[in-house]
Amino acid sequence: MKKKQFIKLLVGSFSLISLPFLSTQCSFFEMNKTQEKNKDEIQNDLNNAVEKIKIWWDKDNLEASKKAQIDVKNLNDEEIKNELKFYNCATYLVEVKSIKKDDQEGTITVNFVLKDEKNNLKSKSFKITFTGFKANKINKQEIVDKLNKSVKNVKVEVEKIAEKLTSEILLKDLFYSGFDKNTEEVIFKNWAKTNNEIKVTFTLKNKNYNLESNEFTYILTGFKVSKNISGETVEELNEIAKKIVFDVNNKQNIFSNSVIDYTQLKVANIDSTKYNITYNKLECLPTSVKVHFQINNKDNTFSDIQVFEITGFKVAKSKIRIGMWNILNLYETSEEYKKYGLASVIEHLNLDVIGLIENKTKASAQKFCEYLKKFTGNNNWELIASDNTIHNPKLAPTSKQHECPAFIYKKDKIAIEKFINGKEWLGYDNSTFVVNEENNNLGYVRPPMGVKFKTLGPIQNNFTFVIDHLDSPGAAKSGESKSSLLSKQGAQEADEAYNLKNLMDWFDQQDGDNDDLIFVGDTNIKLGNQATAFSEILKDQYYKALLTDSKQHKSSLSNSTWGKYSEPYDKIFTRTNLKYENANFFPLYDIFKDNILKDYQTIEEWKTYVDTIRKKTYDKDLKYIFHAISDHSPIYFDLILDPNDIL
Repeated sequence: MKKKQFIKLLVGSFSLISLPFLSTQCSFFEMNKTQEKNKDEIQNDLNNAVEKIKIWWDKDNLEASKKAQIDVKNLNDEEIKNELKFYNCATYLVEVKSIKKDDQEGTITVNFVLKDEKNNLKSKSFKITFTGFKANKINKQEIVDKLNKSVKNVKVEVEKIAEKLTSEILLKDLFYSGFDKNTEEVIFKNWAKTNNEIKVTFTLKNKNYNLESNEFTYILTGFKVSKNISGETVEELNEIAKKIVFDVNNKQNIFSNSVIDYTQLKVANIDSTKYNITYNKLECLPTSVKVHFQINNKDNTFSDIQVFEITGFKVAKSKIRIGMWNILNLYETSEEYKKYGLASVIEHLNLDVIGLIENKTKASAQKFCEYLKKFTGNNNWELIASDNTIHNPKLAPTSKQHECPAFIYKKDKIAIEKFINGKEWLGYDNSTFVVNEENNNLGYVRPPMGVKFKTLGPIQNNFTFVIDHLDSPGAAKSGESKSSLLSKQGAQEADEAYNLKNLMDWFDQQDGDNDDLIFVGDTNIKLGNQATAFSEILKDQYYKALLTDSKQHKSSLSNSTWGKYSEPYDKIFTRTNLKYENANFFPLYDIFKDNILKDYQTIEEWKTYVDTIRKKTYDKDLKYIFHAISDHSPIYFDLILDPNDIL
């Protein structure tokens, strides 16, 4: 909108008041004195009013080409505040809480609240972001290349070097030059000494972008050389050094990464009257500390670098988060708002691997995985998806029952291990399915998909992860009879639940020596039916149900009442020697409570966004979640890794 048009729109409605300091008063041109309200009503008014605030800023309304030349980091916060004009704020004051400038993206975000000074009340925080300014996106590789070139120009010096033995030199005696100290700094990595030289290894770091060069080694020479009269040889010193023992006090109660200084070390088996220790570096590993060191004798002869590993530290829990979500008919053509909602929740839950059901095609899963990478800024997301070969051949090819389940996982934390037949994923072939109730013997209408995963890093555990979407609940489907044992269940989903043990035994035969099996799925088994429906698998003492058959774990969304959940359809069963914790579901109706939809803080903002894309509205607020994102909440748990679990 042009500025003249904007002002014309405002005439006769309200005036534009500039913001000279942290807070200001905005008022309508015509405002009757409001009736007295209690504090709760005023607070509610404040929270509603802050969402309707609009800001006029001259710089935001420049021509795009001129605006794109403005570097936001050169703008002064106080000047920005003085230039802002607020409207739609009734009789309240505006208080600017912060101004965040992102010069890489070319954006400025103003965070503010409304104040009622008379009652000493403030609204919730609200923010508006101005875009289109100069984007100073950095080329990280160019910066690193420059650092790799510049690091070779760094010099290391020691004062009066000719008068000193190498054994006398401490780290604080090293002086670095030949680099820009305003934007760069030298990061010491390690050093090694002989009787006539010191090799210093370091990197050069760009302080503005937190990027480092490759390691570079500088050789310091010109030291005073001691004549070896009667001291040991290097080989003899090596043997002495190998007997030295290092330890840390109270190590069983501290993590290894808390050892940051050599003064924390205890040393044994060295005669300090004959030998000195030079510490080359401390290497903190997840469960241990490696001490790199040398010793030298009085004649300034040095051993080679030795390494001693200190173990027995307190070990932090290493774990991965495993999840599953019925994502309600994800097609290749699904709208942007659906993918935005799904990706927002997946990022919020910090999942490492998630199984997706009600994904319709391999292509739809591929498209969503690419969206997730861009949305989260994490290119480590990887996909393994089934295809139409998993479809039940007893159903018509055009059946709406068909799905293509998929897994999305972080490839820097988890990798795929092939099954014994060489395949990366398997669909259950119904070969061990036993009919209990249903006469038509379809097996699993939507055959389960399984993948064998292996964790990466210092602790490597493997597990087979199986997901499925059991037959729809009830006997309303054509030709299906009611279950004879389960209330309000159809015979088909009942049979599928009975066969879960057969299904998991089948995967157990396909995954080799692995003994950790996980099933997560939308079972469509109603509240109160879990014990009977899954009696076969629960008879096995090694299988556990991680979510209770209770109202507490209802994860399927109510289609009639906002904030309510209808059934605990989504379930987790495990057979594992590994420990687990935090089994739960994310209540999808809570999506606005923790600012999970980062660009849409309220249901009203979200509705506007969805309506703009749909070109029409839903008749109920709950449908903006139930239909626009999913009718199920995601479920998840944390699997705690164990270095002693080898199968």
